[in-house]
Amino acid sequence: MELRIGKTRFAISVAFFVVLILFLLLDHSGLAVLCLVGMLLHECGHLAAGWLMGVTYSAIRFTPFGIRMQRPENTGVSYGKELFISAAGCLINVLTALICFTRFEHGPGLNFGAVNAALGIFNLLPIQGLDGGSMLRIILLLCCPPQRAEAIVQGLSILLLIGLAIASMHLKSLPLVLLTAYLTAILLCHRII
Repeated sequence: MELRIGKTRFAISVAFFVVLILFLLLDHSGLAVLCLVGMLLHECGHLAAGWLMGVTYSAIRFTPFGIRMQRPENTGVSYGKELFISAAGCLINVLTALICFTRFEHGPGLNFGAVNAALGIFNLLPIQGLDGGSMLRIILLLCCPPQRAEAIVQGLSILLLIGLAIASMHLKSLPLVLLTAYLTAILLCHRII
């Protein structure tokens, strides 16, 4: 499904809806809605940061592995602005978590804080396709050619995924196995797209 708002094209894949419905149906803890709101805040953080930096988006695609925001070619965004935009989603999650932790002692407010803390920290992982991988690439671009920066981030991503796979097998942890599979899919999706 596609629609256009102004100059931005929004594309939502059927697979996105399938994953979303499965996520909601399989949740017995009541945290799925809190996770979705936290994810929405995260992505709005990126959009708001881009808007503050004068960035326009040509397309926003909703995929089973996240939301991809594409800018027109040759936008001339500096590394500093790029770093701010990449960090903004995690920053929003961490700030939301801090507010929740200081305002709530228990219940859904505290759970929402924990979800946002987890989302912010998770997205800081230096894995290609996550915000941490994007931030590491930007920092490396200050001292390396683009091909070398990409190779370093990809190599580190693969090493971290191997470590997670070994840990998940050793601990016999299904959530860790699923997390490793998800991060591997993100890495593969990032390489294909």
